[in-house]
Amino acid sequence: MVGLAMFAIGIVIQRDPDFSQKALDDVLNQLQAGATSAGVTLDTSAFSVAELAVTFSIILVVFGIFLAGVAVLGIIGAKCGLKPVLIVYFIITLVLFLTQLILVLIVYFDRDAFNETVKPRFKDTITDSYTGLDGTNGVTQIWNGIMIKMECCGVDDYNDFSSAANWDKELAGTSGLITPVACCKTISTNYACAKNPSDSNSNWKTGCYDEIWDYALVDSGIVIGIAAGVLVVQ
Repeated sequence: MVGLAMFAIGIVIQRDPDFSQKALDDVLNQLQAGATSAGVTLDTSAFSVAELAVTFSIILVVFGIFLAGVAVLGIIGAKCGLKPVLIVYFIITLVLFLTQLILVLIVYFDRDAFNETVKPRFKDTITDSYTGLDGTNGVTQIWNGIMIKMECCGVDDYNDFSSAANWDKELAGTSGLITPVACCKTISTNYACAKNPSDSNSNWKTGCYDEIWDYALVDSGIVIGIAAGVLVVQ
């Protein structure tokens, strides 16, 4: 069932690459509204996740076929009484189950180990690609959208942007920005919140990583719920 579901989702995304784009509309709309409030003209129409979505869909299709194949293997082994086939099926299923269980336990109960692997990757995207509120590349627009929607700043805090090699700390004639304008609690044409950030006017000390983590694992239970469901089905 899980294999067929993954296969079906992969096919849907492949046939309609814009399917995943629709999921980002809310974030992009908030980003556009924030840029407008800041007096910045920003074109988000060029932003597309279609290519990434197609790659992701291929992974889903392939893995879905694999899981479905394993299930068929088990059915054949059980129906025909083929002990070697059942042993192979049991080993594959056990490996998949233990792998997923270990990943869930690491993510949920050993967060430090997970953080040490994931956080640096996120920070690298800021260092290498972030350009500012008026940036048009995909990484920049995703970061700006997340920071505006989640009311946060950077991975850990505003210090993550000190290494952003491509970030122009000047916007609409205002220079000396300490934080991205997207980190401001209220975005306007007055960039004081980015030049002189404080807890009252900026989210500069609130990391997006923790906000997203809390939303996914604590507030909504999305990740754990999906993982637990898959484990139970298996």
